[in-house]
Amino acid sequence: MPFFLFNQEGDTAVRITPRYADSACNDTDPGANLDEFVVIAATQYKALGGARRWVACWQNETETCVPDDLFLTERTYRPGKIYMVLTCG
Repeated sequence: MPFFLFNQEGDTAVRITPRYADSACNDTDPGANLDEFVVIAATQYKALGGARRWVACWQNETETCVPDDLFLTERTYRPGKIYMVLTCG
């Protein structure tokens, strides 16, 4: 599936290569920082929608769980080094 870089301030999901994600975005984590993170989704539309719902869910302090079609996935960028990405099912 394609990779996208979500930017909350610009409300964008720009398509990126897996290599770019692994080299330039391996310090992002949608579980810890909602400003910018990598999303894996079938389309740009699904990536942007999923990222928006993820952010909205975590900004709502009364929410107890995230939508079933969104989950964090570990991605290895070097042996023994991982980062988290949002996967939109």
